[in-house]
Amino acid sequence: MTDKMADKTQKSVVKKLIAGQIKFYEVEKEVKDSKVATDIRRKALEELTLTDKKLEHIGKYSLDANQAMKRNIESMIGCVQVPVGVAGPLKVLGEHTSGDFYVPLATTEGALVASVNRGCSVITQAGGAKSIILDDKMTRAPVFKSNNAKDAAKFVNYIKEKENLDKIKEIADSTTSHGKLLKIRPWIIGRNVFLRFSYSTGDAMGMNMATIATNKACEWLESELNYIKYVSPSGNLCVDKKSSALNLIEGRGKTVISEVIIPRKLIEKK
Repeated sequence: MTDKMADKTQKSVVKKLIAGQIKFYEVEKEVKDSKVATDIRRKALEELTLTDKKLEHIGKYSLDANQAMKRNIESMIGCVQVPVGVAGPLKVLGEHTSGDFYVPLATTEGALVASVNRGCSVITQAGGAKSIILDDKMTRAPVFKSNNAKDAAKFVNYIKEKENLDKIKEIADSTTSHGKLLKIRPWIIGRNVFLRFSYSTGDAMGMNMATIATNKACEWLESELNYIKYVSPSGNLCVDKKSSALNLIEGRGKTVISEVIIPRKLIEKK
């Protein structure tokens, strides 16, 4: 396709968007390239919002739009910039690595980087922070519904039997080469049974990994047992994207403890 033909196609798609003939998420069907589709959506949005402000700045970025649209964003129109500062060096004495580290901080809060930097300076001068990883796992907690409390208890006992637990682990682990099911913690609330699956996920945060593995295992459980119904892959007991005492008790992600002893003379000096 020549540049003139490509330009004509893009203008045509912009007009379709403005006229409501296609949706923002359908642009890729017209042009097959997310970088081009991103530009088209942005141009159409400028027209639709009837403003004299152009969106040129969010159109300047270095990441791969095609990759981003596959994994990170929908109906992309560009990127925003956030200032990034650096604090450090920060001395860390850990189990897996030790040394002086520089900490990048993306923020628009004035004085934040300077404040963190002062803390890094004190910790480093005090000899460093001793850090220990106590636990490392990602969780997903599906919910099942039973006919009565007796069936709920029967289901939990089924989950606890080693033979069944091994089979669930085999099914969950078959969905990923990186994740491993570590344990399942059950809770009965009325006729509902919540199963908190915990996984090791390697270097990945692993939420999608845990979800896919858990869903596969739960579908198998529902097919095997006629007295429970698989309601949802997440019963909100994971607990994801919110603060919860359960995560403090049970752990989620990396549970880390760090210690630094700051001498009195250093505090008085600072």
